[in-house]
Amino acid sequence: SLLMQTNDVLPLQLVFNAQGFVFGGPINVRVLIDNEHVGELLFDAGRISRQATIAVPNSAVKDGEIRVDFLIDQPRSPKSLGMAEDSRELGLGINWLRLERSAAQQ
Repeated sequence: SLLMQTNDVLPLQLVFNAQGFVFGGPINVRVLIDNEHVGELLFDAGRISRQATIAVPNSAVKDGEIRVDFLIDQPRSPKSLGMAEDSRELGLGINWLRLERSAAQQ
């Protein structure tokens, strides 16, 4: 989980740029905010990296904090793919991430 603090006025959105570890096949990533499914991202050989904007439910902001989870279906290690000795299961790399005020009403 990623715990983020905010003093911003609602509504909020999560904006980030990420890349998927797509060696060995596509990677599907589910995004949860305060345990609520708010989005899904697919990374594959044709789309290794991408920018995403996801609305933060107003109910998810509690005491100026939100919790974000990225659930990766079928992470894989470079070792399991015969690429290197690295046995860490990989799936998603976040290049940058920010929480900002959204112009949309929820």
